[in-house]
Amino acid sequence: MLSTQVQVIDLFEPNKNKLAAQINAACTDCGYFLLVNHQVPVSLQKATRQAAKRFFKLPSTEKANYAMNLQYPYGYLALGKEILAKTSKSAGDSKESFTIGPYDPRAGKPEPIFPKIPNDLEEYFHQYYQAMERVSNRLLHGFALALGLSPNWFKQKTNRHTSALRALNYPVSAQPKQSSRCSKHTDYGTFTIINSDVAGLQVCNNDGNWVDIPQMKNALVVLVADLLQMWTNDKWRSALHRVVDANTERLSLAFFHNPNDDASIDCIYKCVDAKHPAKYEPIKAGKYLAERHAKSTMLQ
Repeated sequence: MLSTQVQVIDLFEPNKNKLAAQINAACTDCGYFLLVNHQVPVSLQKATRQAAKRFFKLPSTEKANYAMNLQYPYGYLALGKEILAKTSKSAGDSKESFTIGPYDPRAGKPEPIFPKIPNDLEEYFHQYYQAMERVSNRLLHGFALALGLSPNWFKQKTNRHTSALRALNYPVSAQPKQSSRCSKHTDYGTFTIINSDVAGLQVCNNDGNWVDIPQMKNALVVLVADLLQMWTNDKWRSALHRVVDANTERLSLAFFHNPNDDASIDCIYKCVDAKHPAKYEPIKAGKYLAERHAKSTMLQ
């Protein structure tokens, strides 16, 4: 696959004008960038991944005790139980996952449920979730500046966010050249922060070609998601991406940032003018997210 130049952004870049310009360029051109100086300890990243790996090595019958269901839209999803491609003819994705939702009761979501084994999964997931919240808040300030808004423009729309943290395990494929491990899709919420231990993530560029996102030491991948594209009236693009087959196991930690359920996704006034009328009718974030989630999971 093609390689591509990717914007590398320092989360604590002191020059706000430079930061805003870099974010706007990346989000407008391709919808993704690499994030450095995010201040998430390497030790926490490793510990969280290792705890997740220990969970995925449990017997299937044990993992099934924590399965996602219609009442609890988090928990464990077995191999093939999710399909992200927008076609009913696609097979279920070749991955398994474990997900938790927000800890803040104001978000209105079920309290996170954890397995007893491994006994440190809850501790590290909680710490990592909090670290992602800190990174997300800083990113939202940068996004606001890049759009010419007040730095706190997103605050009242995300102060009861419904973000989810998901560990995704991609086992070695028996037929590595036959199918992708995670079918092509865009993410649903505001943005996604991905932390992977090996390569395999690809995005579709403006020419319709799939390009590899390079692995950079201690860098996180940030992908623009659907609601941010809608908010910006298509000024910024939700990144179409996939995970391709490989002859090695892959473990990713993905933080899906979502606004408050009752946040109205209206095209931001800075992104609307006579030449660029609003393309989207207002919709509540929670309604959009619930509809997309229901279409992608094979829940009984």
